[in-house]
Formats: sequence, C-alpha cells, structure tokens
Amino acid sequence: MMRTPMSRRALQFLFLLLCCPASVFCADLADAEDLPTPLNLYRSYIAANGGLSNLAELKTLVVDGFVELSDKSKVELKVYRKRPDRLRIQMTYPTYTVETFYDGEAAWTRLANMAETEVQIEPLRGEALETVKLGSAIEGPMYGLGKMLDSIVSVRADQVNGRDAYRLDIDPDSDFPYRSIWLDAEHYQEVRMERVLHSASAEEGSVEVMQISDFDQIQGVYFGRTIVHYHGGEVSRTIQVSRIRVNVGLFDSLFSKPKW
Repeated sequence: MMRTPMSRRALQFLFLLLCCPASVFCADLADAEDLPTPLNLYRSYIAANGGLSNLAELKTLVVDGFVELSDKSKVELKVYRKRPDRLRIQMTYPTYTVETFYDGEAAWTRLANMAETEVQIEPLRGEALETVKLGSAIEGPMYGLGKMLDSIVSVRADQVNGRDAYRLDIDPDSDFPYRSIWLDAEHYQEVRMERVLHSASAEEGSVEVMQISDFDQIQGVYFGRTIVHYHGGEVSRTIQVSRIRVNVGLFDSLFSKPKW
C-alpha cells in the first residue's frame, strides 16, 4: 500500500517548473540615469519575444526533460500547458508516477505504482492550488508583471551568471508571487527569480531562488532549458529540458480530474 508521506515528498518537486547570484554592479549599467523604466523593460521583453501577437500564437506547450534532485537522482518530467490556464505535470520515478492535473478551476494529484494497481487521487487546495494556477501560464512572470508595473519599487543594475542584468524589486504587499526578478540586459528574459515560501513544510520566511539559462527561441519566443532551484543557499533541484514543442493538439480532457 502506498503511503501518504511519499505523496507529499513527491509533491515538493512538482511546482513552478517551467514555471538565479551575483552582487557586483556593472559599470556601464550602474548609473541610475541610464537605467530603463519598468515600462521600457516590459516593452523590451515583449519585443524580444516577437510582440504580443506572436506570444498569443502559442496555444499549447509540451515540455520533456528530467529533474535532478539534491541526492543526484533523476526523475523523468513531462509538462503540458494549454491556453488559457490548463496544466498537467507528470513525474516518473523508478517505481511510481506522480501527476498533477489543473482544468482552470480545480487541481488534483494522482500517485500510482508502475503496475497501476495502487492509485491515490487527492484534490489540491490552499497554497498548493494557487501555485498550480501560477504554473499554468505559458508566458513567463514578466508578462504578468506588465499588468501591475506600479508594484515595481526599484530597478537596479546587477549581474547573473556573469552577464549584465536588470534587477526588479517588487512591493511585498502586492499580489505578484515573486519579490524580485532579474532580466538579462541583452534579451530581457527572466534569468533569476526569488520568492518567499509560506507553506507549512517550509521554514517561515525562507527564500527560494530560481536561475534560468541556456535559452532557445522557438517560433520567436524564448525558453530556458536549464532551471536551477536553490533553497537555503543550496541547490535543491535542477530541471533540464530536452525538448519543447508548441501548438500541439491537446484535448481539454487531458487536464480533467482523473477517473482512475
């Protein structure tokens, strides 16, 4: 019989998948008079992805890859997204699979052994449900931040992975899920994000950092192929994307509550 603790352990690695450190300021970006405004950064982000109409052309997204955990073990990963807000994540462990389904309103997890003889289906609520909603968007966080630019309290010059970047600090009282994001100064994509964790399993006020690299353009839109998660300054998991497909035909039923 599968035990619930195993399910909770697996869930720790499901969220904000497709779905970031340096403090040395760059001489050519450090002058505040030369820093772009939040609106100009948002416009540059959109333009780098081919414009709003090009982003809107992405109807579905299918991502294949794997997650390397802190113990160096690897888990097969597959993610499906469909506009406006459908999400399905499948993680395949050596002896069982964990799937998350989100139909735009409700979400469930399904834990099953490889023989499909033992299956657990549980609804997601509270912060877990909100996290899944956040992960259902095809676009990156900067796209959503464009609708609330007045929540950006500062723009600073910084570096991430040795590259010039702009750091945007967000009002902690806003609804934006991240407290800071960094945009690459050349292609304006998110290369680092920080958020404060508030879940019962996380230490109060602990910070999760995500660094994104190895960008490719598919149909003119940037996608990062390596995402490293840090918790407490240590690497907690690394996501490596091996294949990205867009506008694949996906039925809505793929995201519905599993019957078994």
